Amino acid sequence: MIKMMQKVKLLKFGKELKSRKQAQEIRIKLNCSKKIEFDAKGVYIVTHSFSDELFGFIFQKVGKENFLKNILFKNFSEEQIAVLKRVISLYIK
Repeated sequence: MIKMMQKVKLLKFGKELKSRKQAQEIRIKLNCSKKIEFDAKGVYIVTHSFSDELFGFIFQKVGKENFLKNILFKNFSEEQIAVLKRVISLYIK
C-alpha cells in the first residue's frame, strides 16, 4: 500500500515558530497515518517548545520506527535540526 504524502509548509504558520499554540494549530490538521513532509523554507526560528509540541507529540503517537520512516524534514537549517534532535532524544528510551 502506498501512503499519500501530506506536505506541510511551516512558513504558513509564521517565520518564527516559537509557541506550543502554533504547533497545536498545525498538529490538529495532520493525519499521522500518512507520510508527512515538513518544509521549513523561509522559517527562521523553530524553538524547543514548538518542536516538542509538534514533533515530540508525533514521535510519541507513531513510535520511533514510523517516525524515522514517515516523517520527513525539508529545508531545515543545522540549528533547527539540532533542536529537533534534542527534542526527539527526550523520547527515545
